[in-house]
Amino acid sequence: MVVLHLFERLDFQGLYYPLLYFMGKPVVFYFAQISDFCVMGFAFCSGYGLYKQYTKCDEKKYFSDRLKGIRKLLVNYWIILIGFSIVSLLIGNGSKIPGTIWEFIENLTTINTSYNGAWWYLFVYIVLVISSPIIFRLCNRLPW
Repeated sequence: MVVLHLFERLDFQGLYYPLLYFMGKPVVFYFAQISDFCVMGFAFCSGYGLYKQYTKCDEKKYFSDRLKGIRKLLVNYWIILIGFSIVSLLIGNGSKIPGTIWEFIENLTTINTSYNGAWWYLFVYIVLVISSPIIFRLCNRLPW
């Protein structure tokens, strides 16, 4: 993830000095492209872990535990969101913060993370976790 976030860019002048190039691009850029798999790998492993938890307890306990986990995750997100917003305002980059009331609500609920794009996956993750009992129930009914 570090390689992905640091080196998946072609506007690297002044940030780092690549030693090797391939087809006009730094070799480290290609490694960053490959490391993009980390997001998909995390999603796959997370889904597998959720399924294992689902099979070990009843559905109500599973769902209540997932809601507790989402609540903890959202509290952390809100703390970071508030801190990020304050820092952005203090350094003069907060011209879009808070924006319209709808932008604020979208960022607060993770529907649209325009304040800090690094959280782009959070809404999709929450939807998948909440819908996972339905998905797992359907998968268990398949013949294979």
